Amino acid sequence: MPFKRPGLLAALVAAGFLTAPADSRAGNEADLTVSDFYHQPPTPDLLHSPPRKSEGMARFLDNLLDGRTLPIPCASSLLQELRRHRDALADSTREALRSLSQPPVLDSDGNRPTRDGRYTIHYTVDPESPDAVVTADKDFNGVPDIVDQVEEALALAQGTISERLGWPAPASRIQGEPYDVYLVNLGEGRQGFTPVERENLSTRQDDAFSHMVLDSRLDGNALKAAVAHQYAHASLYELSTRAPAWWAEATAAWLEVQVTGDPSPHREAVARRLERMSSSLASDSLVLSLGNLLWTSLLADRWEGRGEELRQIWLESSLRSGEPLLPLLDEVLRRTGEGTLAEAFQDYTRWALFTGPRDDGNHFRLGGLFPPLVQRVNHQSFPAESAGLETVEPLGAAVIRFEGDGKPGGLRIRFEGEVPSLLQVDLVITSSGETHPHLVDMNLDDRGRGEVGIPWRNVREAVMIVRYPALDGTSARFHYVAQLDPLYPFDLSSFGALASPGGITLQWTTARETDLLGWNIYRSDRPSGPFRRLNPLAVPSGSDTVEETDYLYQDTSAQKDHRYYYQVEAITVLGLPERSFVLSARASGDEAVP
Repeated sequence: MPFKRPGLLAALVAAGFLTAPADSRAGNEADLTVSDFYHQPPTPDLLHSPPRKSEGMARFLDNLLDGRTLPIPCASSLLQELRRHRDALADSTREALRSLSQPPVLDSDGNRPTRDGRYTIHYTVDPESPDAVVTADKDFNGVPDIVDQVEEALALAQGTISERLGWPAPASRIQGEPYDVYLVNLGEGRQGFTPVERENLSTRQDDAFSHMVLDSRLDGNALKAAVAHQYAHASLYELSTRAPAWWAEATAAWLEVQVTGDPSPHREAVARRLERMSSSLASDSLVLSLGNLLWTSLLADRWEGRGEELRQIWLESSLRSGEPLLPLLDEVLRRTGEGTLAEAFQDYTRWALFTGPRDDGNHFRLGGLFPPLVQRVNHQSFPAESAGLETVEPLGAAVIRFEGDGKPGGLRIRFEGEVPSLLQVDLVITSSGETHPHLVDMNLDDRGRGEVGIPWRNVREAVMIVRYPALDGTSARFHYVAQLDPLYPFDLSSFGALASPGGITLQWTTARETDLLGWNIYRSDRPSGPFRRLNPLAVPSGSDTVEETDYLYQDTSAQKDHRYYYQVEAITVLGLPERSFVLSARASGDEAVP
C-alpha cells in the first residue's frame, strides 16, 4: 500500500529535512580513517636520513600520526594502506612511513634465535634505551622472560595459523634466514605492527617480505594476542599486499582469535561496528576495520568455523593482483557454493542481532562473547516516524527497533526508499515468551515502497533491518512510518461455542479482515493452557474484506461432560499469528461462557 501522503520522500528532500543517521552522528571522536592522511597535496620526497637510536619507533609513529591518536592497538593495516598511496601523502608523512618500514635500530642489540630456528627475536636491555625490556629472568636461562614469552607465542601462532589452518608462514627478507621480530617501546596503547620491507618479485603472487615489531612492555595474554595478530598480518603479506585495511585487519583479528580463543581484546571495536552498522563494511575507518571481525567470523562460521572460505578468498586475490576485492569475493563465494556476496551480507545483518545476551547458539560460534547490537533508534510509542530522511551507505544496514506495548490490534509499518535503489528490508519479530523470532521480508515495489502489518498484542519487539547491498556509490535514503491499527488483522464481532450431538461447535464472525490467510483452532483442558491445535489444515479466511464473514468448526473429539477452553488463531499472509480471547464450553449441552 502507498503512503497516506504520496511522494513523501520527494517532499522531504525538497524541504531539506535530511538528517544524518544516529550511528554516524556519534562515536567518531576516537576514530581515525586512512583518508585523514590525504588532506595535503603530494610534495617531492625528502632525502631520507637514517633513524637516530635515541628517537625510538614510538617517535616515528608519533610523526606519522601528526597529533592524531591511533584508535586500535595494531598499526599494520594503516602502514600498508599509506604505503600503497604514498604519492598522496605529505612529505613528512612519507618520511615517517619510510622510517617505520625499516628494521628498528636498537642500542646493544640482543639477538635470541628461537629453538626451532625460524625466528630471531631482537631486543635490548640497555637501561639508557627507551626500548629496553624488563630484565627479569625467572628461569635463569640468561634471556629476559618477555623474550621467552614471545618465543612461546610465536610457536602457538605458527601451530594454529600455519600448521592447523593452512595459512602461509611469514617470509624474511633474506630467503632461508630466520624471520626477524623486534621488541621496542611503541608508546601507550600500541601493541605492534608488521611493515612490508619490499615485494617478492620472484613469485607470481602479490606477496612481500616483512618483519614484526612488538611493544616491549606487553605481558601475558596481551602479548600472546599481539604476537598472534602480527603473525597473522605477516602471513597475509605472503598472499597479498594490496588488500584494503577493512579486509586485512578483520582477517588478522579472526586469525588471532583462532589462536587465543578470546575476542574480548577487540570488544570495543566490535561494539563500535555494531553501533554503526549503517556505515559501509568497506569503510576506511580503522576502528570499524577491526570491528569487521564480525564479518570475517560470519564467513568462517558459515563454513564449519575453520575459515576455509576466508583462505580461498585470500588465495584468489594473491593470484589476481590488482582486481577489486568485492567482485572477487562475490565470485569466490559463488564458486564455493556459499551463495553470493549479497546473500552473505544479508546473513551478516541478520546474525548481528544475535550477539551478547541475545546469542541463541545458532549463529556466531562466539556470539555470546561479542557485545550486543545497538539499534539506530528504539520506538516505544506510536505513531512513530523516522526523523526526516535516514541514510545507509553501500554495504551498510540501518537497524530500527519497535518495542511491543501489549496493545491489541496490529502495527502497520510503511516504508519508502529512494528510487532507484537496491534497498532491502527485513523484519525480525519476537513474541512474548518465545525465543525463536519470526523473519519477514518486506517486498518493495518499483517505486521503493512497501508495507507490513504485524499482529501486535503479544509481540515483545520487531526489529527492522534496512540493508543496502550495493558495492559502491553514494548512500541511499529512506523514510518510514509506524502506526497502530486496533482492528488489524481482524475485527472479531462474535465468538461462541455450543454443545452439539457431535461434540462442540465453534462459531465466530469477523466484521473486517486484513491480510488474513486462514484460521487455526486451539483447545486446552485449562484456561491458562497449554493449548493444542485441533485442525490439521487451516480454515480458509475471507482474505481482505470489510464485510462480515462467518465461520463454523465442529470439535468432534470433545468428550461428554468435559469442559474445554478454546481460542481461534488468525494467520496473516506473512505467517504471523494473532489469537482471540479464551472461551469455554462443556460437551453436555451447555452454552459456552466467554
